[in-house]
Amino acid sequence: MAFKKLQLLLLFLAILFCNGQRLSGQTFFENKQFGIKFLRPENWILNGEDAIKNSIDNIKLTEAQIMAIVNSRKGIISLCALSKYDPANTPGIIPTIKITIRKNPAADFEEFRKIMIASTERLKTIFDDFELTEKHKKIQASKKDCLYYSCRYSFKGSDSGKTTIRTKCYDIPSHDYYISITLMDSPPAEDCTQIFDQLIKSLLLQ
Repeated sequence: MAFKKLQLLLLFLAILFCNGQRLSGQTFFENKQFGIKFLRPENWILNGEDAIKNSIDNIKLTEAQIMAIVNSRKGIISLCALSKYDPANTPGIIPTIKITIRKNPAADFEEFRKIMIASTERLKTIFDDFELTEKHKKIQASKKDCLYYSCRYSFKGSDSGKTTIRTKCYDIPSHDYYISITLMDSPPAEDCTQIFDQLIKSLLLQ
């Protein structure tokens, strides 16, 4: 019976789960299981929204169950993905907000920082022009220790043109997993700095 329950939870989590709330004309994304809530950018599209209208927030998972799910999904649970435009109708790079739950291999924040820096360094072998525009630094996000950094890289699109991507990353350790918030845009054509800053300021973590 317990295994069947875990399978059911895996199915729900595989298609994302969330609960949207509206307050004073503003919409919030909230996930009670992982204790995360933030102001959702106006008119941004929550990918998979039609598939997740039946929230499972009332199902409370233990730490062991969370880690079992994370491990079964190769160390990653996709919690939320928001895009500025509809991916089905918009070619090219689309500004994106992605939140995932990932396995935390570190025993403390300093070890976590070193592991994440080493992981970022490996991106230099993938993108020739990879640039760390803001170095890894410890900040506070909703009164939680958070590792922040920003990078820039480019690649050629289908039209042979070169597209530059900026990624802003906020990684927040929490027990055996960490919350990864990745914000991607392509300035100056698509500069979402103000939207991203507002999201982080509105972030509430339990």
